[in-house]
Amino acid sequence: MQTLLNPRWLLVVNTLPVAILFFLYYGAYQLISTLLEPYNIAAWVEVGSSLAVLWACNLIYSIFAIVQKKQVGVVYAITAIFTYITFLYLYDMRSYDIIPTSIPAWMLPNNMILYVGTFIMPTLAHALLTLVVHSSNHAAKMNEESKQNSTLQAILSIVLPPLLWFLFITVIVPFWKPFGERNMDMHIITVMAIVLAVVFLFGVCKLAYSFMLSRLSKRTFDNLFLYIALGVIFPICGLLLNAAFDNIFGNFSNPYFYVLAFVNGVVLALPETEKPQQRLALFFARCLMFPFILYFFLIFLPYFPLGIIAILALGTGFLMLLPLILMIMQSKVLADDFEFLYLHFPKKFVWLAFTFALSVLPLSISFSFLQDRWALYEALDYIYEPNLAAQNSDKINRRALKSVVLNINESKDRRNRRGGFLFDSWNNKQTPFISPFYTWLVMDNMTVSDKKLEMIEQIFIGESSNYPNFWQTTNPTDSVRITNLAVKSSFDSEKQTWKSWVDLDIKNYDTTSWQQGEYKTIFELPEGCFMSDSYLWIGAEKVQGLLAEKKSAMWIYQQITSARRDPAIWHYTTGNQIAFNVFPFARNEVRKTGMEFLHKEPIKLKIDKQIVWLGDSTKVENIAKPYLDKARQIAYFSPTFKKQLSTTKRKPYYHFIADCSAGRVFSVEAQQQRLQAFLEAQAKDETAKIGHEIALKNAKITFANAYTNTQNFADNWQKTWKEQTFEGGFFVERAIQEILYQAFANANDQYPVIIVLANRGGMGVLNQNFADYKQAFPETDKFYYLDEKGKLFHHNLAGKTPIQQVADSSSTLNLDFEVLEWRGEQNEIAYLPKNDKPSVWVNSKKILANADENIENITINPKTWETALVLQAQYQQLVWQPQKTTDLWLPLVKNSFAAQTMTPLTSLISLENEAQRKVLLNKQKEVLDAKKSLDISEAPDVQRMSEPSWWICLLILGALWGVKKIEKRLKF
Repeated sequence: MQTLLNPRWLLVVNTLPVAILFFLYYGAYQLISTLLEPYNIAAWVEVGSSLAVLWACNLIYSIFAIVQKKQVGVVYAITAIFTYITFLYLYDMRSYDIIPTSIPAWMLPNNMILYVGTFIMPTLAHALLTLVVHSSNHAAKMNEESKQNSTLQAILSIVLPPLLWFLFITVIVPFWKPFGERNMDMHIITVMAIVLAVVFLFGVCKLAYSFMLSRLSKRTFDNLFLYIALGVIFPICGLLLNAAFDNIFGNFSNPYFYVLAFVNGVVLALPETEKPQQRLALFFARCLMFPFILYFFLIFLPYFPLGIIAILALGTGFLMLLPLILMIMQSKVLADDFEFLYLHFPKKFVWLAFTFALSVLPLSISFSFLQDRWALYEALDYIYEPNLAAQNSDKINRRALKSVVLNINESKDRRNRRGGFLFDSWNNKQTPFISPFYTWLVMDNMTVSDKKLEMIEQIFIGESSNYPNFWQTTNPTDSVRITNLAVKSSFDSEKQTWKSWVDLDIKNYDTTSWQQGEYKTIFELPEGCFMSDSYLWIGAEKVQGLLAEKKSAMWIYQQITSARRDPAIWHYTTGNQIAFNVFPFARNEVRKTGMEFLHKEPIKLKIDKQIVWLGDSTKVENIAKPYLDKARQIAYFSPTFKKQLSTTKRKPYYHFIADCSAGRVFSVEAQQQRLQAFLEAQAKDETAKIGHEIALKNAKITFANAYTNTQNFADNWQKTWKEQTFEGGFFVERAIQEILYQAFANANDQYPVIIVLANRGGMGVLNQNFADYKQAFPETDKFYYLDEKGKLFHHNLAGKTPIQQVADSSSTLNLDFEVLEWRGEQNEIAYLPKNDKPSVWVNSKKILANADENIENITINPKTWETALVLQAQYQQLVWQPQKTTDLWLPLVKNSFAAQTMTPLTSLISLENEAQRKVLLNKQKEVLDAKKSLDISEAPDVQRMSEPSWWICLLILGALWGVKKIEKRLKF
C-alpha cells in the first residue's frame, strides 16, 4: 500500500483515464454538435474546460513530484477529493444541458453518463487510499492508547454516516421546511450525502488497512475464520445475492465465478511459510487469483458511494464494499510476499513470476474466446462465404459451435432498463467488461443475428426442427399509398442511354388512427436498369439520398424510425427487387419523394399498382445488337435483338438431393423406394418418357446434411446412400447453390432438373432464394420436392410463388423447354430466356478468373449506365465466388460509391440532419472494417462507444514516455 504514495500512480489513475474520457466525449460532441443549441455548447465548454484545468494541474503536480522524488501528500489527496467531487457535482448539474433529451438515445452509448464517474473514480479512490496510508503511518508512530483511539475513530466513521443518514430520513425529513427554492434543498441534501459517503468509505478503508497491519497480518487460528468469511463465504453470498436480484450488477451466473471466488479465498487464507519455495508457490497462486478480485473492484468502483445507502436499505449492502476490502487485504498480502521473496530470489525473477501469474487468467479467457472466434468464423465462412466449386470435406467442431451460440446469446446486448442511471449500465444478460470484450474479440464489435444463429444450429447441430420460413416479400400497406406518379426522362445521344426521374406523391389515407404510418413496397427493376439517385422532402428541405453501405443504412433507418423521425431508404432485396420505405406519415399527410434510374432503352416500370414508361420509344432507334463492355465480361441484349436469335433445346438431367441429416423422419430404404417409384412413373408416361430417359442418362445425386457429397446417379447410388454419416441438418440451400454453380460455370448444352426428397414437416434449411443465380436457369425457374407420399411439388427458385403441387396427377415433369442461343465473336455462348424482355448475361469464363484484377482495373464514370452495368458484373463475381468476399466486398462497395450508383451491397437513404449522417458514416466505417457475414447489433437503442483511435492511444503513451525522459534529463 505504501507504493500508492509514489507519484507515478497519478499518471495511471488520473492522466490516462481522464485523457481517454476527453477523447470519448470529443467523439460524442462531433456527432451531435449540429443538434446542440448555444446554451448546450456553453455547457460543454464550461464542463470540459473545468476538467481540462484539473487534468493539467494534476499532471503538473505529478511531474513535479516525480522529479523531486516526493511522495503524494495529504494536501494533494484532500485537494483531489474536494476538486473532483466538485467537478462531478458540476457535471451532474449540467448533464441535461450537455446531453439534452432531444438527442436520440441511439446516437450515443446508452451508459455514457457512467463514463465520467468510471474514469474519474480511480483518482478519487487513489486519493482516499492515500489518506488512509498517511493516517496509518501516523498512527504507527503513536503510543498504544493513541492507536486505539485511531481505530475507534475509523469505526465511528463507518457507523456514524449510516446512522446520521437514517436519522435524517426518519426524523429531519418529515419536519423539513424548504428554503423556498427546491434546488437549494437538493443541493444541501446532495452535499450532505457526498460528505457522509466520503467519511464512510474512509473509515472502511482505514479499518481494513489497520486490521491488515495488525491482527490479520498474523495468520493465527483466531483470525482464520475472519479470512474464510471475508475471502470465501461473503464473496459467494454476494454472487448469490446478485443472482437473487436478477443479476442487478451483471451476469455472474457462470460456475467459474463461484469456483474462482472459493479458490481466491482459500489462497488468501493460507498461512505464510518461511520456506522460500513454498512461499513462492503461494505467491504465484495469489497472483493467479489477483485479477479476479481486481475485476470486481473495478466493477464496483462506481458503486462504492452507494454502500452507505445499501446498508440502510438492504442490510446486506456491506457486500458491495467487499471488493474494496479484499483489494486492500490482497494488496497488503502480496506486498508482504514481495518483501520476503526479495530476500531469497532475484528481484527480476520475482517480478517475472508476478507478471506471468497475473496474465494467466486474462490470457486463458482470451484464448477461450479466440477458440469461439475461430469456430464461429469457420461456420460463417461455410454458410455465407463458401467455395461453391469444391465440396467441403473438413467438418466443423459441433461441440465448439454449441458453446459459441450459447456465449453469443449471453453477450448480446438485450437491454433490460431498470430506471436508475447506475443500474442501467449493465443488463441481466451481460457480464460487465467480459461481454463487451467477448463482442470485441470474437465479433469485432458486431454481432450475429438470431436468424444466423438459428441457421448455425440447424445446419451443424441439427437440433431445431423449426426451419426458417420460405422467403417472403413485403406488401405495401393499405393506408399509405401512391397518389401521383410523374416521370421526367432525358436521353444522352452520345452514350445512347436514358436517365429518368420518377417523382412520387405518397399519402396516408388513414383518418381514424393517430398511429404514424409507414410506406413500404417492393418493386422489380427490368434487366439493365439501375438506380442512381433519390430524394425526400423533409419539411421545407429537399434531402438528397446518401449512398451508404447497405447494413449500415438499414441499421440507422431502424434506429430513426424507432424515434419517429424522417428517413427514406432504398435497397436491393434479391435479384433486381428494390425495397422502398418512407417514414413517418401523419393522418392525411402527403409526402413527396423521387428516384433516378439509368437505362439503355425505354422500359416499363411498375411500382405498387402504378405502371409508367421510362423513356420515349419514338425518339430512339431499337438496339439491333448486344452491348458488351470492353472486357467482354457482361452483355446487354435488347428485346429487339433477342427476336433475331435462334432457339435451341438443351438436354435436361436429373439432380436429386437426398436427406442425410440426423433429424430425417424416414429410413434410407423408405426414401429409396420413394425415388424408385418416381422414376418408374416417369418412365411409364409416354409424353415424358423421352425427356426422362435423357434426364436419367446423366443424372446426379447429392447426399446432403450439413455437408454435401455428389456423385453420378449410375454409380450405385443406393449403396453410397446407406454409407453416409447421418448428422447435422438438411442443408438444402448449399446443395442447390452448388448445382447452380456447376450449371453457370460449365454453360454447356445441359441444364439441371433439381428434385429434393422432402421430409415431413419441412423442406430442409433453405433461407434464401436464388434470384441472383438466375443466369443458371434460363429454361425454367422451378425446382421440385418429392414428398413422403410420392407427390411432386414445385417452387420458384426466385421465390415469387408459394410452393405448389404439380398440376398433373401422375406427377410427371415437363422437360421440354426452349431457350435463345447467342454466340459471340470470341467463342462466347449465351443461353437466354425466351421472352420479350431485355436480358443481361455475364461471361462465366471471364468473371470466374482474375476476379481481383477485374474489380480493381476498371474506369469508373459517375452516374453512367455503362459503369452501372460493369458493377453488376462485379457483383456477380461475388455471387459466384463467395469465398473471395474478404477480398472483393470492400472494393465493390467503394466502386459503388465512386460510380454514385446503388448496387446490392449499398443503399440510398435520405436523413433528416447532419448528426444522423455522421452516425451513419461512423457505423459504416465499423461495418466495412468487420467481417462481412457479421451483423450490427439488433438492440433498438444501443450505439457502441467510439474508442479512441490507435494513434490517440500512442499519443498518450508517448506523453507518458516523455515524462519519463524529462525526469531522467533533470536528474542528470
